[in-house]
Amino acid sequence: MKWITAILVLIVVGWYVTTKTTLLDRVVNKDITNAETVIPKAERAAARERSRVNQVQSVESAGADRTVSVTMTADEVRSVWGEPNSIDHDADQNEIWKYESIGKKVVFRYGKVWVVEPL
Repeated sequence: MKWITAILVLIVVGWYVTTKTTLLDRVVNKDITNAETVIPKAERAAARERSRVNQVQSVESAGADRTVSVTMTADEVRSVWGEPNSIDHDADQNEIWKYESIGKKVVFRYGKVWVVEPL
């Protein structure tokens, strides 16, 4: 009987605290995000991202206008797309030039372009 009375008292106290007092209102209605500071930060971040995307698109469109084709020499590729970001060699001793700004990979075999692939 004591347990039932204790549980009943706890239920009544919980109901009273949640419905009749403002004790929990401070916790429940607390403004966790301050809109005055969050919105300008989000707008600045969005502007930076738009700027970055526009730069990438302008670089891609600039590189896309000038194409590299099979049988071009290394000098011809360099004159079209400039210096590569990295130069690697595979097991067959092919030279692999990576152009990260335009997302392309150029494979040279015997001093000529063998294939142009996306990264």
